[in-house]
Amino acid sequence: MAQAKNIAFAVFLLVAFMIIFWSCGDHSEPAKGNFLYRNHSDSAKYLGSEACKGCHADKDETFMQTGMGQSFGLATPQKSAGKFTGHEVIYDKVLDLYYMPHFIGSDLYIKEFKLLGKDTVHSRDEKIKYIIGSGHHTNSHIIESNGYLYQAPLTFYTQKQQWDLPPGFENGANSRFSRIIGNECMSCHNSLPDYVPGSENQFTKVPLGIGCERCHGPGSLHVSDKQKGILVDTKKETDYSIVNPRKLPWQLQIDVCQRCHLQGNTILKPDKDWQSFRPGMKLSEVMDVFLPRYADDENRFYMASQAVRLQMSPCFLKSNPDLNDNNKLKMTCITCHNPHVSTRQTDKEQYNTACKNCHTEIKKNTCSENIIKRNKLADNCVQCHMPKNGSSDIPHVSVTDHYIRKKPTPNNGSTNNTFKGLRCINNQEVADIAAAVAYLNSYEKDNNKNHTMDSATYYIDKSKASPTTISEFKIRQLYISQKYVELVNYIQSNKTQSTDAWTNYRVGVAYFEKGDISSSMMWFENAVKYAPKNLEFQQKLGIVYIALNNMQKGKEILEKLVLVNPAMPIAWYNLAMVAGKENNIALAESHLLKCVFYDPNHIQALVNLANIAEKNNDKINLKIYILRLRKLEPNNKKWNIAL
Repeated sequence: MAQAKNIAFAVFLLVAFMIIFWSCGDHSEPAKGNFLYRNHSDSAKYLGSEACKGCHADKDETFMQTGMGQSFGLATPQKSAGKFTGHEVIYDKVLDLYYMPHFIGSDLYIKEFKLLGKDTVHSRDEKIKYIIGSGHHTNSHIIESNGYLYQAPLTFYTQKQQWDLPPGFENGANSRFSRIIGNECMSCHNSLPDYVPGSENQFTKVPLGIGCERCHGPGSLHVSDKQKGILVDTKKETDYSIVNPRKLPWQLQIDVCQRCHLQGNTILKPDKDWQSFRPGMKLSEVMDVFLPRYADDENRFYMASQAVRLQMSPCFLKSNPDLNDNNKLKMTCITCHNPHVSTRQTDKEQYNTACKNCHTEIKKNTCSENIIKRNKLADNCVQCHMPKNGSSDIPHVSVTDHYIRKKPTPNNGSTNNTFKGLRCINNQEVADIAAAVAYLNSYEKDNNKNHTMDSATYYIDKSKASPTTISEFKIRQLYISQKYVELVNYIQSNKTQSTDAWTNYRVGVAYFEKGDISSSMMWFENAVKYAPKNLEFQQKLGIVYIALNNMQKGKEILEKLVLVNPAMPIAWYNLAMVAGKENNIALAESHLLKCVFYDPNHIQALVNLANIAEKNNDKINLKIYILRLRKLEPNNKKWNIAL
């Protein structure tokens, strides 16, 4: 019993020490050393927050109310921040599709439907498995099929209490229910899931919210030590079984936060993946994060750019006179924030106190604003110097700009879109190959910026990357530029071979588009070999077999594919073509109906359905299909037939 009390008391001391706030003016030295924490080793395992809760129940209780604690959860009425009055209908005018959220019992669904006049000609209900987002700003929605995760085409924007298309789904870019939620997304918006290698977006286990170990590292060694009675007096020394971010040097401390609060164009280092980073490591050892630079950088910021905006601030720069000295205390995120407590439940005076610890009468740098205005705003430093504004990437939200300035420039909605290049935020000595890939990523996301391709070429030409890496880069460059003939010529002249799944896939597409379907088969087979759980690779291989008249093999691949994820319209269309060649018209029609169910704007499927309806003298459906085709292709004279 005495030993149990001693252990409990030691744990209490550890927790108490962790929640003490450092202010800008505090000159306490953080722990020194190489910071190779024991839980950086492969032997350290993630246990989940339940393992921490037993000793740190108070921290767990308050943390679960934070945006991080509520970042991810099952789609229940309790989790949803959305409003449901029965009239929340969003229209995508480009795709001519409507979306409506609704509950059936305790299950959340998003209905997609299409109208022809006043008649509904398409209706699809998808059950939502998860809600992503705390509801402080947004709720987005995820569907699941055999562990494969996809984003649904509807987001609730909490501050304006409105539904709309998610960011990136606007202006004809609506991917409907097929946007992949991969390991990159999950590794920031949640605790680390169990990812299936060889897939893009399949998971065997998905946690429900960001937990303790995202900031403290895997906890198995720490728990094991405490269970064995191995205690550390954390007032005198560091417990290296677990990371206490407050004891890290300023750069490693801020890296814990900017692993996720530094949104950008992220390039992984060789042999690293999205789960490689652990608190206490240098972020630059795992990834380089690039941001685009524009002429109006000062007033342009992204939703998750708090870390970079803070580091632009005079407060940060002046409190960090020697940014290369990792062992001196610097201003960091936890100068102002207690990560265990929600910002909604944090007294505003706590933030004011953080400011006033540096801005004092003694230093003669107190607020010079008119006292009337100060009194009107209750002397709220944040409201004046860190005003809320709209982000550049997420509509309908207002977030605190962490670029602390004396007189912030109001964001009136005008922007200067003059692109000035990419900059790596977390690494001053970035490799040329990383810069090349970053520019290539930028081009792929917005191919109107042709200068990004020029920059990509410049950096790859001056890089010292291996011939294999350069070859894979060149293949990707030609692929996204759709220069398929050049790509094939490059492959043939360089006798390229690769174990990279995406490289094989891109070469396969080039041969396929060039019309050399036979040659494409080997590359698609390799793509599936190196990434056997990638559904797109499997689909393409099945289509190639069908194109080469190996109907049985192609049908076998595609039938297995739609069992894993039925929402693959191209697979259904090709299965319909096989059924048609086998003269099984009824089965072909069934597959075509599945195709247009999952893609109501699939023109060729509608054409074939119209042909079947005409052969069956089905005038009602023939009229419907022709009218739908007229709406999709109003300038196509083929549909101007008498009905």
